[in-house]
Amino acid sequence: MILIGGGGFTAVWAIIWITRGSYSTAALCFGASLLLFSLLFHLTYPLSGVARPSAEYGPDGTKIRPQGYADLTFTIGLLAGVLSAAAFLMSSRFDTIDYIPSNVGGVILPAGCIAYVIYGAPALYRIFKYRDGKHLRLGPNGFEVWDSQWNSFARGDWEDIEQILDQPLKGKATFTELIVFVVSDGHSAKLGTGTITANSDALREWTRFYWRHPEHRAELIDGRSLRRLGDEKFTG
Repeated sequence: MILIGGGGFTAVWAIIWITRGSYSTAALCFGASLLLFSLLFHLTYPLSGVARPSAEYGPDGTKIRPQGYADLTFTIGLLAGVLSAAAFLMSSRFDTIDYIPSNVGGVILPAGCIAYVIYGAPALYRIFKYRDGKHLRLGPNGFEVWDSQWNSFARGDWEDIEQILDQPLKGKATFTELIVFVVSDGHSAKLGTGTITANSDALREWTRFYWRHPEHRAELIDGRSLRRLGDEKFTG
């Protein structure tokens, strides 16, 4: 409800500022609205049960990621949010917008914008580098996991993996399904699977299968690994 209300509120104010001729302020409100509605989409999309993975395979292995429209929705929201946050920080400094909060809001909003730019800029860099917002790649020699929502990335050999979990090492994820790779150097990488597939348990067990059964990893360079995932055959 907060995201719906916030997205609608900022969208209405975008229209109001346009009618007042303040186009820069309207653009900032519109960017904030895009961000909030994209976050709402990514919270509700996993609950709809319609998520299906987009997959490809080749000599480097099998890569699984969200369907294009789901990935694009979050990317647009993230880009709009980062640009709006950066623009607000610059505009408020040079007094080129018509709305600058005061009192508590005058501290919270700039701090939030700074934090979002720090989070979002590296995430956008990797989104454009890998051409997706998240993916899981399993190959004969190793793995790669990337998730822009968690700003989490890891790549390594199969021998680097110590555990594959469904929860973070610390705390608990209550709003999304996860695959958590715990690697030998002590850090972990998280992949939110709810926007990739409606069957997160199967994707996690599929990943564990190839971790535990190196004799079957040749399947990852052709279509056999995807057939195994579809059939949910995760025993040796």
